[in-house]
Amino acid sequence: MNARPVQIRNDEVVREIRELAELTGRPITEAVAKAVREELVRARRRASRTPAQRMRAIADAVRRFQQAPMTGVMLSDQDLYDDAGLPK
Repeated sequence: MNARPVQIRNDEVVREIRELAELTGRPITEAVAKAVREELVRARRRASRTPAQRMRAIADAVRRFQQAPMTGVMLSDQDLYDDAGLPK
């Protein structure tokens, strides 16, 4: 395995890494290691799913979405478009 350090040349990523370390109270290396390990677990779990398992997960997400209560004002076409059919 390559033991050389990883260089990050994206200033925003570096800023986010430092913020993560500060917010978690961990040293930078430890904060990055924990974040990478957690993402690897998720990625491995996703990669190991069969197509049938993925379809069940999608169907479950759709079902939960459809069961969520509607809130706020429901807009009609008249609310969104003018008489010429253009967005208001």
